[in-house]
Amino acid sequence: LLWRPWLKGWIGGGDVKVAGASAAWLGLTLLPEFVLATSVAGGLVGGVCYGLSKASVRSEVRGNLRTAAYTRLVPQVPIRGGDGRISVPYGVAVAIGATIVAWIGRPWL
Repeated sequence: LLWRPWLKGWIGGGDVKVAGASAAWLGLTLLPEFVLATSVAGGLVGGVCYGLSKASVRSEVRGNLRTAAYTRLVPQVPIRGGDGRISVPYGVAVAIGATIVAWIGRPWL
């Protein structure tokens, strides 16, 4: 599931390992909940990283989102942090998602 994003450099190898280990630990029955919890946690972690980035970077992100919404094309952007950018540590989101599902089980039901 994460092979292609890893090959394209969108997600790190450590993040893939944490996700795989968490999915194996939780089992197939909780996999949909794990994916959903991780996605929500990733959005929250991404929002924090967005807020901690420089104002010029936040403006660029807003412009890229507008472009993507209007043209349905995703602009090329740097994947790595630097120059005021803060890259999203997605392993943190994976750990939060796994913890939520492990403690609560099926939080949406």
